[in-house]
Order: sequence, then C-alpha cells, then structure tokens
Amino acid sequence: MSSRLTAGDLQIISRVAVFRGLKAETIEHIIAPATAVMLRPHEWIVRQGDPATAFFIVIGGWVKLYRNTPSGDETVIEMMTTGDSFAEAVAFTGNRYIATAEAVSQARVGRIPADHLVRCILGSPDIALAMIASASTHMHHLVQQVEQLKAQSGVQRVAEFIASLSA
Repeated sequence: MSSRLTAGDLQIISRVAVFRGLKAETIEHIIAPATAVMLRPHEWIVRQGDPATAFFIVIGGWVKLYRNTPSGDETVIEMMTTGDSFAEAVAFTGNRYIATAEAVSQARVGRIPADHLVRCILGSPDIALAMIASASTHMHHLVQQVEQLKAQSGVQRVAEFIASLSA
C-alpha cells in the first residue's frame, strides 16, 4: 500500500547518503513525487529482472537484497535498514533490477520514480555527482564483501555483521 510521506519520513530521507552534500531545496525537489510503501514480511519491493521504475530508501524495518541462482537458491547481497538506499544506479540507467528486494520485517520504504530522478540528474550536475558518489560507495561496499567472502570464514562474517549492527 502506498501513501504520502510523513514529516518523519522526510527527515530520514533527507539524511540518506545518496543526498549527502545537496542543498535542502534540491533534496525536496528530488523527493517531491516520492511515496511511502508499507510492506509485510516476505513481501517483494522489486524482483530481479523487472524493469527499473524507481529507486528506494528504507524508512523503517529491514529489507533483504538477494539474487536467485540458476539452481533456485538465494544469494543475499545485503541487509538494509533505516536510511539505506538501493537501486539508484539502475534507476537512472534504465536497465532492469539486478536483485530482488524483499521485506524481512514490517518495513516502510520511500519510492522515488526513475523518470523523475533522470530529469533531476539532467537538470543538475550536483545531483548527478551525488548519484555517482552513492553508486561508488555501494561498489566499494560490495568489493569489501567480496574480500570478506574470500578471506573470512562463515563464523567471522556473521560476527562482523553482528558487530556492525552496534556501530
């Protein structure tokens, strides 16, 4: 179910890393058409392979990003919570979602339409740079995850995830 963003939603969204360095009025312009989506556990936000029509910001709850393997298994890419964003790079390239996003708990997610985001990027170099910086940060995080997979045992990875929750 979609609804308008609340004042509390707007506070969370305005502090998201993807908007770092942007003026308040620029952020307001980007999120003007945004809606909030309420999700139950195990409800999909997007599915791997679907056309990218929006990017998302977790306002509350937990969201799991994962890919399906050819054998039907899930490979979890990332667990996301309040203030995390996803699918911004694919939203402005017009490609398909490369992963499925599913609510793990009850969740509230902000949805910003891709076509609006592209218009904002075309109209403002500052927004374009913020999006590039965000995509770069996500890529850096994924490189760190690959390193962990190569160098750490499963127990070490779980311990690091738990430690990151308290950071």
